Amino acid sequence: MITDQRALRILITGGRAPVALEWCRLLHAAGHELYVADSFPQPLCRYSNTVRRCYSVPAPRQQPGAFLSELERIVSQEQIDLLLPTCEEIFHIAGGLESLSKHVRVISPTLAQLHRLHHKGAFIERVRAAGLLVPDTILLEDEQQWRQMQLQAWQDARPIVLKPAYSRFASQVWLPPEAYTGGTGNAELTKDAQRECEMGSSSELELESEAQHRFGLKTEPGLETETETGTEVEVEVEVEAGRKSGTKREINPKINPEVKRIHTSSTASPSLNASNSGRWNSYHAPPPATLSRQQPWIAQQFIAGEQLCTYSIVHEGTVVAHATYRCRYRNSRAGASVHFEALERPDTLEWVQTLMSHWNELDNAQQEDEADMRSSDASRRLYRFSGQLSFDLIEQQHTGELYPLECNPRATSGVHLFRPEDGLKQALLYPAELVANGTIIQPQPGRRVMLTLPMLVSGLGRRWSRQQWRQWREALRGAEDAIYRHHDRMPAYGQLRLLWAAWRISRRERISIVEALTHDIEWNGIDAGSERS
Repeated sequence: MITDQRALRILITGGRAPVALEWCRLLHAAGHELYVADSFPQPLCRYSNTVRRCYSVPAPRQQPGAFLSELERIVSQEQIDLLLPTCEEIFHIAGGLESLSKHVRVISPTLAQLHRLHHKGAFIERVRAAGLLVPDTILLEDEQQWRQMQLQAWQDARPIVLKPAYSRFASQVWLPPEAYTGGTGNAELTKDAQRECEMGSSSELELESEAQHRFGLKTEPGLETETETGTEVEVEVEVEAGRKSGTKREINPKINPEVKRIHTSSTASPSLNASNSGRWNSYHAPPPATLSRQQPWIAQQFIAGEQLCTYSIVHEGTVVAHATYRCRYRNSRAGASVHFEALERPDTLEWVQTLMSHWNELDNAQQEDEADMRSSDASRRLYRFSGQLSFDLIEQQHTGELYPLECNPRATSGVHLFRPEDGLKQALLYPAELVANGTIIQPQPGRRVMLTLPMLVSGLGRRWSRQQWRQWREALRGAEDAIYRHHDRMPAYGQLRLLWAAWRISRRERISIVEALTHDIEWNGIDAGSERS
């Protein structure tokens, strides 16, 4: 039996997040002393009685040097034993990993490893190199590539998804109309899309970090909308009714091929455009003003099927904790999941284990190619991935094959599915013992947890049938709240102040509330390629 050796002083960053609160509660229940650091004005964890002290630190995105210096000061002052990042600040912490590791044990991979996982194109290439199935994915770095990809996808009747290589909460994702209407080839309705079509709603049901549908008519790329003096003149080529039977599409000869393409300002949100107009989909989405080598996008094959999320803790390439869960209800604005159900899926565990096994081999091979690295056991251990790891997967309809969409190399909502008695803390604090015993910590299948406030909001504006409303109410009654605890009630009230602070930031920065929640910590890979492990 594994037992805790001693009470530890643990510093958790990203205290605004519900998963950070979950970690505070799990670790406090095990007898450890918790401290929290965050640059957000009203972090959720500051209201928890499991936290000894909550520190306000400089924003890592805007002041990375000051952020790392303050963390070092807190670590020294409070004699911290362990530093646990939970949100996207992990990238900034990994940038100072060498210095921080001299003072405290940090639960974080290297920045180079994080970058290979976070960049959606680089991640897919790594999965492909590991011998696993991947959706066709192409990197887009300029307008010419963007337009050529759209035209080719249209001509081949190949549904594609367009999304930034660096993004979060399904922001700025463009999807093909096949995501709702079925389309041709292997593009069929997802189960969530089928339910939405049945109820006649255009609301969005999305993965935790991946939208997989938008409403829209499919029109030929480049034949878009010209706006003059506030009046829109639509020029569209609609898909012929015979499209589904494979007949050749016909172009309306009355359309002027010289019509201008629409131009959007840099502040326009593609995701908002998509929800406001049926024309806006991946086949003729305008190229982003910021599209460049530094801020690339990807075009990815659209795959319909069951949407799954995983959360794992990995120690030197070995999975020591794992959860697979279904996100039944989601926030229609942000695409963030609000209802989580633990599943028993050995195949997803095997998928993660296979990827990690090959990932270690690829990283070790890269290490040996670098002249300034030694091939010692110590350096090899450095290259074996250790940390928290989450994937968004699609189980393709009919075949049951798993395809990866993207990776979040940090904590995600899967943490909520573990009870204190499940022993997740052991995977974090003493993973080597689990590896030696061949033990993998997993939550109880069927457990349901929700974020109650956004779960309530998720039902607003839905044109659901009586049966669907009944199912939603049953889901609401059948899940535990991730925030409220009878012995720790204040965070449930504190989340209202957190939302108020996010609203004020959104007004000041002219961004959405969801974007405001990560505005000071997000990492978009600028100059990431020059960083070394």
